[in-house]
Amino acid sequence: MTLRIGLPQWQHANWRVLGIETLADYARLFGCVEGNTTLYALPKPEVVQRWYDMTDDAFRFCFKFPDTISHKAALKNCDELVNECLRLLDPLNQRIGQYWLQLPAAFSPTQLTDLWAFLDRLPRSFHYGVEVRHAAFFAKGEAERALNRGLHQRGVNRVILDSRPVHASASLSPAAVHARAQKPRVPTHAVRTAGQPMVRFIGSDSVEESLPLFDVWQQKLADWQHDSDPLLFIHTAGYGSGVSAATGAVAAAATAGADAAPAARLATAIQPVLNAGKRVQPAAVSARIAPFPFSLRIIHYV
Repeated sequence: MTLRIGLPQWQHANWRVLGIETLADYARLFGCVEGNTTLYALPKPEVVQRWYDMTDDAFRFCFKFPDTISHKAALKNCDELVNECLRLLDPLNQRIGQYWLQLPAAFSPTQLTDLWAFLDRLPRSFHYGVEVRHAAFFAKGEAERALNRGLHQRGVNRVILDSRPVHASASLSPAAVHARAQKPRVPTHAVRTAGQPMVRFIGSDSVEESLPLFDVWQQKLADWQHDSDPLLFIHTAGYGSGVSAATGAVAAAATAGADAAPAARLATAIQPVLNAGKRVQPAAVSARIAPFPFSLRIIHYV
């Protein structure tokens, strides 16, 4: 089975020094990406075609359903909205990791019947994920059991948000403060309800702070990979710092073995390149052999 690792976006101005300017650059290093932009607006057909042209069939997009469905319509009377979303993204059908429903904190256990009705109307040709925020779904009571049971019965993944690192961080940087304000502080329950478990690891802006809290996922993801296809998305506070790309690259290199050689080279090149403020060239990346400081922490993934 396959473990794919990616980031919450494929492009940032500050990543240009790493040679990551386009989706094609990103897709040579990572196996998947969060499709967060679709929460706010659907892309034009020509944009979807460009995404297709810049990836291959091994790459996976995990698009969020638009908030017109999850928030404004609260899952009711939204068949046309769902159909529009799926129609626009149709060229990428073979590259969809899962369509992902991110529900607001106001979505409570009393609305589970609406969730089941919504999921039961979706086409069976895709994998789906549901991310909840309401406290009752994390209380290990009947509400959480009902959620997990219903998702499992339908073969739908419960999206796992691990925001411990960013909330445990001592950093007072503007990026860290902003991330703590934006990311929910909910318990992390490593629950697998279907065959494509998605983990969103929300790191701080310090790799040193984040990696100890990543340890728990090392064995968990390795275990899940025996009989499922996990997706791991690594966030950091302040994406532009390059730490997000570095952390993801190290995880990809340690997890995917030989196929992750480009990611491993990127990981070894990141810090000196960023420190020098120079653009990294492919030859320079290949030539660097200095060990990345944290690669041995996750070497047993291979």
